Amino acid sequence: MNNREIEAKFELLDPTLAAEWQTRPSLTEAFSLQPKSTVTHTDTYLDTAAYTLLRLGYTLRLRATSSGVLVTVKTLTLDGDALVHDRLELEGRVKAKANPLRMKHWPKEIRKFIQKLIETEPEWQPLCTLQQTRHKRDIVTPIEGAATLQPIAELSIDDVTVYGPDFEDGYTKSPLEQAAKPVTTFQEIEIELKPGQAQALLTPLVEVLQQQAGLQPLRTSKLERALASISSSTFDGEKYVAFIQPTMPVAEACRLLWCQQLMQILLGEAGVFNSDDSEYIHKMRVAIRRARVAARLFGAYFHPKTIRRFNKVMQHTGALLGDVRDLDVARKKLKKFQETRQDHPELKALDEHWRAARKQARYALMAWLDSKKYADFIEAFAKFCQTPGKGNNEYRFEPDETPTPYQVRHVFPRVLLERFELVRCFETLLEEGTPIPEPILHLLRIQCKYMRYSLEFADHLVGEPGEELIDLLKQLQDDLGELNDAAVSRGMLEALPEALDSSHVKNYTDTQHELLAQLRDDLTNNLQRFLSIERRSKLAQAIAQI
Repeated sequence: MNNREIEAKFELLDPTLAAEWQTRPSLTEAFSLQPKSTVTHTDTYLDTAAYTLLRLGYTLRLRATSSGVLVTVKTLTLDGDALVHDRLELEGRVKAKANPLRMKHWPKEIRKFIQKLIETEPEWQPLCTLQQTRHKRDIVTPIEGAATLQPIAELSIDDVTVYGPDFEDGYTKSPLEQAAKPVTTFQEIEIELKPGQAQALLTPLVEVLQQQAGLQPLRTSKLERALASISSSTFDGEKYVAFIQPTMPVAEACRLLWCQQLMQILLGEAGVFNSDDSEYIHKMRVAIRRARVAARLFGAYFHPKTIRRFNKVMQHTGALLGDVRDLDVARKKLKKFQETRQDHPELKALDEHWRAARKQARYALMAWLDSKKYADFIEAFAKFCQTPGKGNNEYRFEPDETPTPYQVRHVFPRVLLERFELVRCFETLLEEGTPIPEPILHLLRIQCKYMRYSLEFADHLVGEPGEELIDLLKQLQDDLGELNDAAVSRGMLEALPEALDSSHVKNYTDTQHELLAQLRDDLTNNLQRFLSIERRSKLAQAIAQI
């Protein structure tokens, strides 16, 4: 049983290149390619109703093969920007003619591993099924002391078709045999180190692939790509369509937005549990925030009691994430300041104070994420997001009644204009010629965020004019974010215990005041650009395309 999978992945941007990769004789003079062999796999991924494994950073897969069913446990790709991923992989065969969904039929090592994560055997839920055709080729090279060329890695060219969780027995029948509808397809090239080979041998191979036309490095697994597609698609009765559509009821558009953000919440949580990278805290917090913005913008299209409980839990989760994130930002800013100064014990003491506070805030966050109440929320919210029509207000009209707008094409233009209105009204404060108070700037930041998210929710509908506005709003948010971070850091400095007060800490506090003044000037210029008549015209063009 292999325990590690060391690989790098690339997206095949040009499908016409797949045939060339299946027949090319070598990667370089040093690395030859053996003739291909082709296999077809049907992989069904499973989890609990509360996504317990995914949230902890693990995947569970049943693979149907001609000789039986394989069960595999892997870790998610949580290596940040790394191209080469070293993941846990436990794989073994399910007992012949046994039910693959029962853990008692799995290999002992896998069964014990899962039981450490999940106390009792759950009723497994399908996440998705991937049907993939793999064209595999060994990469061989001369090895010192060996008489023949030695295989060091395997190159596979994969054609992947993604199916949702809405069909049965994916591990015994192919989706095609059940007339299932595919959600999407994609192609990847994967290069995996052979067992027993040194990881350093993979580095030159990855460098070669990075230089090939039509390839783009991937930092996510096939499952993550599949879940992202499923969470942003709906079935229109004939086929799956990606993203919200103009004739879709706003409630269903909001439900789809929640599906997308829920998946980002789950994947972010996996990073929070398994990585020290603070970006996972940020990723999860942003997903919570986007879900709450969608609720605020479109919650009126649901029965109020239906979504109130979800909002309450998301608000609490977002607050705990924010406590950790604020301290991450404060420590990062302090580190940058320290790099421009000599090493001062007082600043080290300040960083240690914040590090201890961050540890305490993270402990509170982890306790909440590990609680039954949060798991119950995930299970209930997931079920709600995956149940069309649940909790929707009904819109039925008599022949002599004026219809109520409830479709995306009727509602989103108004939403975008209202969001722009709430940003533009701040220009009266600019015209007064006096510095805008920081609490007001924070409110402006919130309104810019709401408008940006509103445009991004419909970015595939608003076209190039909308994309230009999104880019400008990102600049505004960067300005306002820096202002907010500086203000938060200053507030944290002012709340420090007297024992940490020193001239060096005072100097650092002064730099936050200076930074705030500088950022105000940048903000004014970018806000005026966004509110110009040229950008107002872009907004009109964006709305016209919905």
